[in-house]
Amino acid sequence: MSENVQPAIDGQVGDPAVYDQVVELLRQLPPDDRKRAFAVIRREREAKEQERVRELALLPNSHWSKAHVLRKIPNPTKEAYEQ
Repeated sequence: MSENVQPAIDGQVGDPAVYDQVVELLRQLPPDDRKRAFAVIRREREAKEQERVRELALLPNSHWSKAHVLRKIPNPTKEAYEQ
């Protein structure tokens, strides 16, 4: 992607001229190559999403996503805890 093109936000195209050029180039590709191009884009997008998930797991408080590992500490006495 060119540096002067804004990323798409909510389905809006960054630069209409670049978008039109890309669409025209895609139309010139044979169907198999077009499918392969979209598959590459999809794989790259999924890889970025997976990387983002890995980054989020390393952030502080990431242990909260592992709540299933935590266990309740039993009350050592019969009395209720003060609140």
